[in-house]
Amino acid sequence: SDILAWDELFRPLRRQADQPGDSPGKRLWAMLEETTQDGIVAAARLSESSRTAKQQIVDALNRVMTRRDFYDKTAWDGTDWGAAYNEKVADGFSHLMRDRGGRNLAMQMLVRRDLLGRVHDRGVSDLTDAELLDFNVFVFRAAYDRIAGEPLVAINREDGLNVTAQHHPKRYNTWTGRYHKQGYDAELNPHIPTLRTWRLITDVIEQRQVYIRNAYYYKVDAEGNQLPYIDSWELDKQTNPPNIIMSLASASVDFQCRKITWEHFSYLKAKAGKGDKKLYDILVWANDYVGEMNFFPLQAHKDPVLRSLYSDRRFRHALSMAINRQEVIDIVFSGLGTPAGLSAPKGSPYYNESMATLAVAYDPDEANRILDEIGLAERGADGVRKLSDGRPLVMNVECPEGDFPLQAVELVCAYWNKIGINARLKVSDQKLINRKLALGILDVGVAREGGNLFAPLQAGAFAPTHPAESPQWSQWAAYLRSGGRKGWNPPDWLRDIDRMWEKVVNAPNDEAKFAAWRVLAEQTALDMPQIGLMTSPGKIVYVKKGFKNVPKLAIAGWITHEPTNCCPEVFYIEQER
Repeated sequence: SDILAWDELFRPLRRQADQPGDSPGKRLWAMLEETTQDGIVAAARLSESSRTAKQQIVDALNRVMTRRDFYDKTAWDGTDWGAAYNEKVADGFSHLMRDRGGRNLAMQMLVRRDLLGRVHDRGVSDLTDAELLDFNVFVFRAAYDRIAGEPLVAINREDGLNVTAQHHPKRYNTWTGRYHKQGYDAELNPHIPTLRTWRLITDVIEQRQVYIRNAYYYKVDAEGNQLPYIDSWELDKQTNPPNIIMSLASASVDFQCRKITWEHFSYLKAKAGKGDKKLYDILVWANDYVGEMNFFPLQAHKDPVLRSLYSDRRFRHALSMAINRQEVIDIVFSGLGTPAGLSAPKGSPYYNESMATLAVAYDPDEANRILDEIGLAERGADGVRKLSDGRPLVMNVECPEGDFPLQAVELVCAYWNKIGINARLKVSDQKLINRKLALGILDVGVAREGGNLFAPLQAGAFAPTHPAESPQWSQWAAYLRSGGRKGWNPPDWLRDIDRMWEKVVNAPNDEAKFAAWRVLAEQTALDMPQIGLMTSPGKIVYVKKGFKNVPKLAIAGWITHEPTNCCPEVFYIEQER
């Protein structure tokens, strides 16, 4: 993988062998064994040679690299020793220290600078055998870094592996990314040993994936029968929600617990049938998280006017009071769930009444009064409020398709339109939403979870724990978590919240932890970083008739990872008699 252009590298070596004077290529060619030279000459295209043939050439090169007469100062006269690194250090040496690959490169630069100085002062006799090999490989790379602007040899081993990964059909970014995907992940590499229940035998990129039982699975049932019961199953990857719902309604699916939103609940229940003609069951499992739907204005916004508005807690309180939560629950969630802000549920030691109830009651008149008070009293002819710079207040509410009931988002947008805000639902791909967050151009996003029954296991709604967990502060959280190497410098009030969270995390005992949590919880209630809609109505689970051993009630969610926590190895399909 270190040789990036086989033919372009070895043709110049052969030509240099017949030219007068000394050069790196002439020395290298002369030191290669005759059999290696013959093999290079005989090959029509080295790049198309077998892996074995290439490995033999690499082995011969490595033998040359162990020789103390390989390097000669005259032969390397004119070599630009920094050329191999110019692109890597274009932004300065210090930026290399930000990640492991950069630190490794920086260390190599320092070591090789030392070796080059010692050789020029005292000759190669000053080097140990290990240092000699490192030095010879370095000077070889430096001599053949580029010819006519094209890289022939990687600047180091990691760079060579990265280039190979980037030329892979799946276009990995780095060799570590390829290793993780190809090396030990049983879902992506079906050829490796695994202790998983089933193993994938089709390519992960195919729409229909087939899993078969793992003959070496380590579990048996109470009677000693080898698990799993189900020999094989197919996963049909669908991205179009209507197609998913049609497949479920027609009983073309055995089991499903993802991508079913509450707007489909009544439809699926009606299509299930009754009695002997029943096609499937619709179960509702309890979710382990709090915050079924949370709306967050992007406080770390690129636009200074919007940043100032979205960061004003009074604005978020007005948005919250404008939502008729009970109406949304009745229309979209079949009456399941209760109006609530983003808080751990009752019964949890982390429950905080202020977080659960503050600005939750439906009060559009008070919402209008607050908006007038904060400088949004002026409206256009269409009734839309104007920002401080005269622009109409337009908020795009971006929602990932298939993750939330869009009817609920449409209702929330309608409530906000009634108080003079032009709120518009935009269904977007999650990758695009993440990109907008990174650029600071998202208006309002929709998120799920703001903690857990054992809250706050996911604390991003309360404190800037991570940019992915704290989308409302995405770039500010990135700055805090990277020590200023990424993101944008946050305001002082967010640093204060971060310190409050640190007191919770670092508390020496439960008493100190809950005391610190109460301080943070009261601050969160006032700030309302994310606008909670309701308590969780539960997880919709689809089970086809004859698909057995699925529990009627279970806990679902990110922490519990349903359905794995329900022992799917004992699911089975009842045979018709």
